[in-house]
Amino acid sequence: MDIMTDLPDSLLLHIFSFLDTKQLVQTSCLSKKWIDFWKSAPDLNFDFAYNVDENKVMNLLHYVLHGRYDSRIRKLQLSRLRFSTTSKLTRWLTFALERHVEEVHLDSIVYSKIYWELPHFLFTSTVKVLKYKEEYPVTVALKLPNSILKATQLTTLSLQYVRLVPSDSNGELILSCPVLETLSLKYCPHHLRMLNISAARLKRLKIYGYRLIDYTKHHKIKICTPNLISLDLVHPYYNDFYLEDLPSISS
Repeated sequence: MDIMTDLPDSLLLHIFSFLDTKQLVQTSCLSKKWIDFWKSAPDLNFDFAYNVDENKVMNLLHYVLHGRYDSRIRKLQLSRLRFSTTSKLTRWLTFALERHVEEVHLDSIVYSKIYWELPHFLFTSTVKVLKYKEEYPVTVALKLPNSILKATQLTTLSLQYVRLVPSDSNGELILSCPVLETLSLKYCPHHLRMLNISAARLKRLKIYGYRLIDYTKHHKIKICTPNLISLDLVHPYYNDFYLEDLPSISS
């Protein structure tokens, strides 16, 4: 133990970055030096089995996030927590954003058969990377708020195994984040009339396995991204493609 406690803080933080947050907090029992050391870790990773009692999860989240009251959080990852209501999830995301979090990774965190509109503050905050993935089969209907059109910090957006909901009554979903550079949509079924991707700074675009919900309707995709250098379309299932202003594309 003496060897570990004598290591410089920067190296300890790197070693601790490979632990999930529950394990990280438990290190406070191993050394007096580490009692509050976990509060300095820039990344928080909560990963639980699905059958964990939700109250225990809430207590740990409360303890850790409030223990980090005076320190910044670079990355927050929530995996396999299964919140019974999205209001609880929104509460913890709000607290993390008050700590100026830059990356938010959500993996299998919502109960099945639910409609969820992502909180608008995710796109008006310091978040630069947002990744959200559920599990197959797709049961979560996800709506992106209008604030995504004014997301001045978001550079990476990745969605997987969620059903996309139109942003207007015409059945159109517009993705035109002003500074977005990487967009990935994997296995996201929908019944959009039009998917409109017109992000001026977008460089990398991936659309995989876009299964349609209603094959009787006409579905269109429009891509207008002047700085796009990489376009990857795999089984996109669209009737019409409109590719405009792609002078920089190389693959």
